[in-house]
Amino acid sequence: MWDEKLVIVAAAFAVNYGEFYLLTQLDTPDPVAKNMAFLKQLQFIKEIGSASQNLSGAINELIHAIMTVIKCVLQFSVLDPKYFESEEQPSAPTEITRATYWTIYSVVTCGSYIAKLVGLRNQNTMAEMTSQLKTLASKVSSMQKVLQVKFSHRKHEIGRINSLKGSNVWLLISGPDACHAEMKTLTKLYLKLQTKEQNRYHIVWLPIVDEFNEREFSSLQSLMPWYTVRNPKIIKPVAIRYIREVWKFTNETILVPLLPKGHSKSLTPRTLDPLWISGDLLSLFSVHDPKKSLWHQNLQITLDLLLGGIYPEDSSKPASILCLYGGEDIKWIEDFTTMINRVKNSTKISIDLVYVSKSNAIDHYNNAIFDFITAKKVGGYWKADETHSWHFWTRLESIFSWGIRDGKNAKINDTMRDVMSLLSFNGSYKGWAVFGQLGSSHKVVKATGEVVLDVLLRINNWWKAGTNVDSFMLALNQQIEQHLKVQKHHCYHIVLPTTVPRVPDEMMICAICDRKMGKYLMYRCCE
Repeated sequence: MWDEKLVIVAAAFAVNYGEFYLLTQLDTPDPVAKNMAFLKQLQFIKEIGSASQNLSGAINELIHAIMTVIKCVLQFSVLDPKYFESEEQPSAPTEITRATYWTIYSVVTCGSYIAKLVGLRNQNTMAEMTSQLKTLASKVSSMQKVLQVKFSHRKHEIGRINSLKGSNVWLLISGPDACHAEMKTLTKLYLKLQTKEQNRYHIVWLPIVDEFNEREFSSLQSLMPWYTVRNPKIIKPVAIRYIREVWKFTNETILVPLLPKGHSKSLTPRTLDPLWISGDLLSLFSVHDPKKSLWHQNLQITLDLLLGGIYPEDSSKPASILCLYGGEDIKWIEDFTTMINRVKNSTKISIDLVYVSKSNAIDHYNNAIFDFITAKKVGGYWKADETHSWHFWTRLESIFSWGIRDGKNAKINDTMRDVMSLLSFNGSYKGWAVFGQLGSSHKVVKATGEVVLDVLLRINNWWKAGTNVDSFMLALNQQIEQHLKVQKHHCYHIVLPTTVPRVPDEMMICAICDRKMGKYLMYRCCE
């Protein structure tokens, strides 16, 4: 690279010029300068008078021009390589090469003239050297002006980066498998924070990839309202090695907080688990450990915990039951929604329905379900490619991951048991349902599709007319628990992503019968 060559040449020349500058200080009481001048036979340099002063001035003028060009060329090194391929700047590489050549030529010429001063007393020769050095200085300066014009339209981008100085900045580091839903969700939370905090927080995206897929990169970049590198190739290998070895990056998306001075001392990289749970990007900037506020209290899987920041609560409406349901068995969905309408009519209780797609579902396979929900007007639905569905399942996985890191066991911890039950729905073709109330401290009521249909079918046996919503939820939960106790057969499984920490086998206990679960390895492609 031309910039590297220029820096090496400048460093080598600095040694010679430093010695020359010291020798010109003969009018100082510095004995070192006088002794070196005697050894170099330059003690006469002051005797020649104006000729030597003019030559010294020309050397300084040329050095100033050389350093200005070098700084200008170094500015180009931080730009996207595509800049040099653009039709707007086809001559930029040629101009940089030309300026580099004349800069190196000027350094060599200047160095040789300094060497010729040994024993030189001819003022005419000095005047000729002075003239040639001034000509070179003028030529190099003109090249710097040409380069500066070509760089000028990029100044605003450099200015934007400089504006981050003194700000709260996070490095967003992702691997090659960063998903669109993850970035869309992060974008929503980031824009919410920017509105609240008046743009005091900033993110810079650094994608770490072995093979650059321009199409995928551009697609992800288009979703981001924050700063991004223009091309992953410009990230230096030494920086990537540091990220992997020191920050332990393993392709799972992380955020690294930078102090206002620009370094990350005492601040460690963090996974996005606390963000997906809290729904508040600002929580990542706080110094407290979010895990302590989650697991070191009497945690309940309430609807607020599951849907906070995902599902908008309408405070103008009376409190109602919200039912999340899913599965890909359209026959069960038809039966379930019909049963819910009967329950609403018989109990006079408001129940809102929301269909939640599986996290790895292919939406066009579920079009029949979406069409049915729309045609029958039985609530809303979240598609798999929408942030609501992705955030819901990712929040559960994040709670599960924290529980595993904190040593929570489903056999003795009810919260982990509830989380595992909910996660099992994500990998199931069959139907499932979760009932709860926003603003309530009671945990949700959940069951597989078969169980919930059987319980609701017998509602006349356990529902007392005239009782309130809380009584309905309590009675529904009791009926489901009783049904599970007498259930003769069940098939319970959980599909976990690779980003979940290693789970000890003894911690994976069936949430229904407390037996140790078997472990299988699954490879899946859904295209």
